[in-house]
Amino acid sequence: MVGFLKKLKKRWVTRYHRDLFAWHCEKFFPMDRFLLSSEHEYLNLCFQLAEDYTEIADSGYRHYSYYSYSHRVKNTEVNSSRMAYGSVAHPDEAWSLVPAILHNRDIVLPEGAGHQGPYIFYGLGWDFLSNHFKVYFRLEDWSKLTSRTLLDLYSNTDVPCRPEGLVSFIYQDQKLLEEKAYLFPVLQEQEVFPGAGRRVLMLSSERGMIAQYDVSDTQAWLPRLNPQGQRIIQQYKDYGEDLDTIAIKNANDFTIYFP
Repeated sequence: MVGFLKKLKKRWVTRYHRDLFAWHCEKFFPMDRFLLSSEHEYLNLCFQLAEDYTEIADSGYRHYSYYSYSHRVKNTEVNSSRMAYGSVAHPDEAWSLVPAILHNRDIVLPEGAGHQGPYIFYGLGWDFLSNHFKVYFRLEDWSKLTSRTLLDLYSNTDVPCRPEGLVSFIYQDQKLLEEKAYLFPVLQEQEVFPGAGRRVLMLSSERGMIAQYDVSDTQAWLPRLNPQGQRIIQQYKDYGEDLDTIAIKNANDFTIYFP
């Protein structure tokens, strides 16, 4: 009986991802028209690999998100062409289709990067309007980081953080545009501030340190966002999804992440 229910839930989760992707393509941006055929295959594999809405890493860390749809808002301009998908529970299987995608895009990862050594494949990301393609890896030990740029940024961070985290490599066409490291500070049990349950530090080779906040209360953020952000949040709420993460400079300059 347990096995049957597990298989049934897996089918529900796969269907959930397909429906969410189709809804996003219809409501916000037609991503399905811009993906390469090999990327469609990869995305369908990620849908099929998903067994639950959240996945826990081998380390026990529970706050990795293997999928995301995000919206970059600056004044009245909105970029809703951003998406990322991967797998925490099945990195080997997800990675199996990635070399072909990298080959099709004529992308060569930095030396030492890949689903090997200290790096564990995490996912792929797209920002179609900016022509950005992203490759994400989990890293269980920051001391084994192979990127000198990211290692320098990490070494200059004095915030106590977990030994594990994420790295990403952002490409525009075949050019490596930016490197990022995502650090998880060791936090107190209480909220960082009202509406924010956790803080993630994103270290960028181009923009320095940027804080992202896991949202614990969507309502607390609404007055801090302009009408464009409020409208997007309401659209997700009507669909049954809530705001997950936010990076914000001010009410007219922010990025919101769902679900």
